[in-house]
Amino acid sequence: MCKKVSIIYVNYKTSRLVIDSINSVKKFTKDTDYEIIVVDNNSGDNPREAITEAHPDVIYIQSPENVGFGKANNLGMEYATGDYIWFLNPDTILRNNSVKNPCRLPVRKSKGRRSRR
Repeated sequence: MCKKVSIIYVNYKTSRLVIDSINSVKKFTKDTDYEIIVVDNNSGDNPREAITEAHPDVIYIQSPENVGFGKANNLGMEYATGDYIWFLNPDTILRNNSVKNPCRLPVRKSKGRRSRR
């Protein structure tokens, strides 16, 4: 059973797009527990105020430098508490209850990796 989905955005000078995308998540997400994490990749345009004013419930992480897209996503994962992690680009606009989709996937525990010697 899916208890929570962590949604991670990497922002770099796209705070308006992030806000609009979060609006669509909130508008179309039903019957699913989720958290939203925004990692700012040192935009330099003070996006914290705009994003947290529009969405005070987001987890906002300020990177001290632009670490790149992949590392910024990894930074967001360090704060994620969900059973599933969803990476959304700032220009993503949901049109339906898509956040619930990861919860429909089967969960298998990893058995680890075996190697030959």
